[in-house]
Amino acid sequence: MRNVQIVMNSSAFARWWGGARFAGALSVLLFAASVFAQQIGGPSEQPSLFNVLEVNRAAYAGLAVGTAAGPGTPGFATLGVLYGGTPRGLNAWSLEGPLSTRRGRATLATATLLPLPPPGPTAGATALALCGAGDYLECWTLINTDEVQAIPEGFLEWVTDETPVDVDEFNGYAYVEFLVRAAQTADSAFRKAALPSVEYVHLFSRPARYRGKVVEFEGRLKLLRRFDPPESAVARGVRDIYEGWMFNAELIGANPICIIFTELPPGLTVGEKLERKVSFAGYFFKKYRYRARDTQGNQRRDAPLLIGRTVKLLDSGAPVPPAEAEAGWPHDLLPLFLGLVALTVGLVVILTIWFRRSDQSVRRRVAALRRDEGFVPPT
Repeated sequence: MRNVQIVMNSSAFARWWGGARFAGALSVLLFAASVFAQQIGGPSEQPSLFNVLEVNRAAYAGLAVGTAAGPGTPGFATLGVLYGGTPRGLNAWSLEGPLSTRRGRATLATATLLPLPPPGPTAGATALALCGAGDYLECWTLINTDEVQAIPEGFLEWVTDETPVDVDEFNGYAYVEFLVRAAQTADSAFRKAALPSVEYVHLFSRPARYRGKVVEFEGRLKLLRRFDPPESAVARGVRDIYEGWMFNAELIGANPICIIFTELPPGLTVGEKLERKVSFAGYFFKKYRYRARDTQGNQRRDAPLLIGRTVKLLDSGAPVPPAEAEAGWPHDLLPLFLGLVALTVGLVVILTIWFRRSDQSVRRRVAALRRDEGFVPPT
């Protein structure tokens, strides 16, 4: 597992730790100590840690700080004190406010759950057990990046074809979900899960059938740009968005494929005029409508839009020879054009030589007539 996403759940959080023996024993001991101190020492000027009617919140919070600095398992001890101060315990405070926001849940998890036991023979097993138990009780979510996550059906229904990406809020929510799940999945997992025998025409003619499925294409990456991701995607761990345009003249002619990915591979840079042979595997998102550079006015074109983790370079980055860079029917007609030019030049040369010989013959006849000295009568 290469990526762990933590999502706290207040009810599961309370059920798990509320039944912990440490929290119960600590609360009982603190109650007994307070009552015993009041009976023996009588009233004092300083308020006690707590009594049956009122709790000294500052002193009780200091107890939580002190337990975090102690030996053993400070995370368990601090969490026991925090839960003991909730309305189910001493009613010193409530955790509903912090647990109602993602930032509050992350802060509480960092302060109480991350301080694991000191290194030792069982430290690794303890950490794995805590992670697995928290995932089972829905305190957080463990994501296996070596497996492709299925896109929920609800997000697939929000996607509309033949439109830009952020045409409405629902389409935008689905786009962010695709981005986040692609960023949490390894590129090798996408390539293993790619559907075989899926061609360009399948995505273009029946986009709803293949939406959310994993496909793989090869081609030449000719344009690559970087964009800032939406704020909702940034909050879930997406830091970069790269938009590339890939072509395969042998299979799909001049039709492009738009690819969106979140991780730039080594050896590839952003640019407007690239010529890199790449392979891309990812989710098919939609039939994306865009305005090409060679169009005028409001004329638009459509292209399949794929979303994945990264691209795989299939070349070394060396300059592409002209014969290999210029693909398609113009390249196929080049030999024919050169042959036609050579034939024309040869024909012109032959005709020129033939006309020159004919002209010389005529000139010799004219010269012979000019040298004639007149009529010679017969004898």
